[in-house]
Amino acid sequence: MNKFSHYKFIIAGIIIVMLTIAVIGALFKIMHWPYANETLIIAMSGGIVLFLAILYDMIVSPIRKKAIWIITLCFAPLLVGLLYTFLRNDMLESHSDLQ
Repeated sequence: MNKFSHYKFIIAGIIIVMLTIAVIGALFKIMHWPYANETLIIAMSGGIVLFLAILYDMIVSPIRKKAIWIITLCFAPLLVGLLYTFLRNDMLESHSDLQ
């Protein structure tokens, strides 16, 4: 078993925090409030780190429909990352399916 599945609730919590910070940063930017740029930089930096961690796990793990997950991760990294953390164990290909 991979360490990724042991930490799925922590990773999901971090993704939710990054999504919240991104929405707050966008609101700050729309309303021209101070610290909008800093808030968006924090959210996007955290999103990039999570994107790379989840992308690495997707490439290394033998999941079903890997190409679809990687392509959608490029378009909506935080939302797809959140789905992936909870659906990962169900998507793993087992060797018993091949026999």
